[in-house]
Amino acid sequence: MKFISNKIKLVFLFLFIGVISFSHNETTSFDRKKDISKKGIECYISVNTICYNKKSCTIDSISKLELNKLVYLFKTYHEPIIEIGSHTDCKGTKKENQLLSEKRTKTVFDYLIKKGVKPNRIVRSSYGETVPIYENNCDTIENNRTEFRIIGTIDKVKFKQSLIGIIRSKLNGKTINNVEIFLKNNITNTSYKFTTAEDGRFYYPIDSLADTLNFDIYISKNEYVPKKISFSKAIKNKENTYLHNEIDLDLMPLASCNFTTFCGQFEDIYYNKKETGLNKSAKIILDKLIKCLYEIPEMTIEIASHKDCRGSKKENLRISNSRAKKVIDYVISKGISKDRIFGKGYGDLKLYNCNCEIENSCSEEDYNLNNITEFRVVH
Repeated sequence: MKFISNKIKLVFLFLFIGVISFSHNETTSFDRKKDISKKGIECYISVNTICYNKKSCTIDSISKLELNKLVYLFKTYHEPIIEIGSHTDCKGTKKENQLLSEKRTKTVFDYLIKKGVKPNRIVRSSYGETVPIYENNCDTIENNRTEFRIIGTIDKVKFKQSLIGIIRSKLNGKTINNVEIFLKNNITNTSYKFTTAEDGRFYYPIDSLADTLNFDIYISKNEYVPKKISFSKAIKNKENTYLHNEIDLDLMPLASCNFTTFCGQFEDIYYNKKETGLNKSAKIILDKLIKCLYEIPEMTIEIASHKDCRGSKKENLRISNSRAKKVIDYVISKGISKDRIFGKGYGDLKLYNCNCEIENSCSEEDYNLNNITEFRVVH
């Protein structure tokens, strides 16, 4: 199944890029060129984005002129399926803004239906405050808008609900385009592969109305840490599911894959002499690591525990292995998968303070620099 051919996508680009601008002073006249053939549909109509004042969801007279152009398009061209996507600024709570965007979408949808547009030609989407026009200025009034985009054609796409998602960078929150998405539908045992659009969004049409969703989702792009997510959900209302509101879809840049960027300054764990247990300070450090592992589910950690050179090599290896095991056991006990943290003890083979290779040659403080557990991000 394909959403839309490259030909159709390109031909309709003129219609729906910037879709529907903010100026109410622009002319509402339009020119069109109709050429419906196997190669695609050519349609040139200028439609402006519907915008709102603050918390309003009312369609004013100017907006109705724009919607009437859309009605004309629906009645003239029987192939396109169009998404109605409503947005808000970031004033108020996320829940309030999500509900407001849903009201705006419903208002536009109801207007088009009353004008004779068939419901199966429209996909309703509501993004709340998640897709601002300007990344650094989410509270501008221009974010209060309803946009339209062609996402398929009636002969190619037959669905009444969709999975919709937005992929962002964990580093700066900006949307990422050309991310490869591989969805496996565990109910129908079918799969679907596609890439995100320029604004980081993707769509997955559900062929039949489902009561339960069950997907494995693979997300990847060069220079980012790939991720795999399992998602299941019971559907009460036959409406779109916004995955970015349900699960973490964001990707972590490989170049920034370190503790300092994502988790702040990270410390090693130090011990006294033959100590192997975890004291209060050690647990604080590990709790910080655990928090980071929850925030970045793609991250895997390797640990290395060490011992100073006092005592036999066999005893020092035993002590360092005991230190490593207790760290791993503590992290796993907090709910982190055992597949995400591993490591071992190295005894006195890798001394941090090389001046203490000879027994009784250093102060207690210098010796303890070698009694340490350290951490490394593997991927």
